[in-house]
Amino acid sequence: MLCSAAGIPTPRHGFGDGGFVQLAATGGPQTLRLSQDSFVGTDSRLLGQGTLWSALGVTCSVGPGTVLCFNRDNHGFVIGDGHYRFF
Repeated sequence: MLCSAAGIPTPRHGFGDGGFVQLAATGGPQTLRLSQDSFVGTDSRLLGQGTLWSALGVTCSVGPGTVLCFNRDNHGFVIGDGHYRFF
């Protein structure tokens, strides 16, 4: 699963724009740099407030000012209001 938001830190190395985080079914989240050529999939979703989304071992909940995403290993992140926290 791939998310984009203000406040997600940009990795020092690589090329492309920052502000992206990836979370798989296992392991911790990884911040990424992506360019327009990086996107392979065509299935994107814009999740509104109150949405609970779950697929491929990742669950996300959209609140009034934050988004919480976590995986089977209970690793994940919270984004919102220009802040990013991972666990």
